[in-house]
Order: sequence, then structure tokens, then C-alpha cells
Amino acid sequence: MAELVDLPAAGRRAGLKIQRMIKRFFIYVLFSEMHKQLYIGQTNNLERRFEQHNQGRVNSTKPYRPYKLIYFEQVDSKTKAIKREKELKLTGGRRFLKQFIK
Repeated sequence: MAELVDLPAAGRRAGLKIQRMIKRFFIYVLFSEMHKQLYIGQTNNLERRFEQHNQGRVNSTKPYRPYKLIYFEQVDSKTKAIKREKELKLTGGRRFLKQFIK
């Protein structure tokens, strides 16, 4: 996603605009009702990654399809996404996620 960044006054007077690429990362949780399995991951393209899981293109989740996306968060760096993914995989994180399983 591109975000317009404000330039100093001289640049604005000249009519210049620049775009800075803003990376978005997602932490997501999938649930297989059939197998009662949770999968926690992170990606920079949530829609594409969800399709990959349900199409069987991810070896670790292929046997447990189909999946429902039950939870996701958006963060602004890969480092934050990895940290949050690890938190959700701990006991407290899994307890938190149980509220989204119906």
C-alpha cells in the first residue's frame, strides 16, 4: 500500500509528491473444524496466504483443510509480526484464541 508523504514547504510549492511504500504484515489464525486444529502464522498478504492454505499449497496445513480465518492482527513490520506470532503460540496466546473458536 502506498502512502502519500508530506514534503517540506519548498517541495509542496513545486507541486512535488512522493510515495513511500508502507509494508503491512498480518498475524493470522486459522481453524480446522473437522480436525480441531489451530494454525498461527504471519504474512504480508493475508488474502493470498489464506487461499494457499485452503488450496493445499502449504505442506504443514494441507492434511487439515478446510480452514476458517478466525482471527488476524495487522502490524507495520515483519519483526513485530514474528514477535506477536510467537506470543500467540504460547499458552496464554492459545487461551486468548479459544474465545474465537465456536
